[in-house]
Amino acid sequence: MLNATMNMASSSWLITENHTAADTLTAGESGSIHTNYGDGDTLVLTLPASAPVGTNYTFIVAAAQQVRILVSAAGEKFIANGTTNTDDGGADGYLVADDEGEMAFFVKVATGVWLAYVIGTWTWTQP
Repeated sequence: MLNATMNMASSSWLITENHTAADTLTAGESGSIHTNYGDGDTLVLTLPASAPVGTNYTFIVAAAQQVRILVSAAGEKFIANGTTNTDDGGADGYLVADDEGEMAFFVKVATGVWLAYVIGTWTWTQP
């Protein structure tokens, strides 16, 4: 479900998408908010492979289910909680949270490097 809210102070649109199925985000969605509101299972959201530096997203756990933010390419790095986590080459590493209200703001700071500011417990997992 896609929602759009107009910010009257800045005349810009704030896009919020409530995902109920896996999705690969696009660079064109930069600046948007993504939740698992209405989802009854694990949600996997994949970051875009060719997003330019500065691309950013906000993720909010709105249902008590896992939200996984997946790397898009082998060897990508997530810097979160003061720790750098690097995908082992399988392009399957992810940060995960599962409690309502947990939130993460991701911004691409360099090629293959995403910085995450997190609220709550987000854990790096490498299958």
